[in-house]
Amino acid sequence: MSLAPVYQKVYAFITRGTELLTFIEVGTEFEQVPGGMLEPNEEPRLGVIREAEEETGLTGFEIVSFLGRNEQSLHDWGMLDMPDCTYVRWFYHLRYDHPTPETWTHWEMFASDNSGPHEFAFHWTDLRQHLAKLFTHRSAHHFWEAVEEVARRVVK
Repeated sequence: MSLAPVYQKVYAFITRGTELLTFIEVGTEFEQVPGGMLEPNEEPRLGVIREAEEETGLTGFEIVSFLGRNEQSLHDWGMLDMPDCTYVRWFYHLRYDHPTPETWTHWEMFASDNSGPHEFAFHWTDLRQHLAKLFTHRSAHHFWEAVEEVARRVVK
């Protein structure tokens, strides 16, 4: 009996005041937050900073808090037509208090899956007004607890 592979991923919920930094990969329509695969033996709290820097082109992030961890297999999601694997996801709330444009694009040249380059279009989303529109893609349900926790903390 073989065990399904396990992939470790981190996600950065980056806030500036009551705004959340999100992006759309150019050519797609799905809202995302920065994140990606951990490198071998990399600590999640270091990996989330690395991924945030690689995907946004920014530096100077501060970890506010660890939001939680989720572990789920593709077959648990009902994706029975695909080979099974397990994703372990680590969610962090980061803060960015430095000046940025309201929107910008950045190229990630070397993604962890060896694809790329990828062009990302970033923008700040006001959590008070747009929470319901975030992460509508069917596979994004694992983000909701983290998004709601960030919103609860920054929107009073």
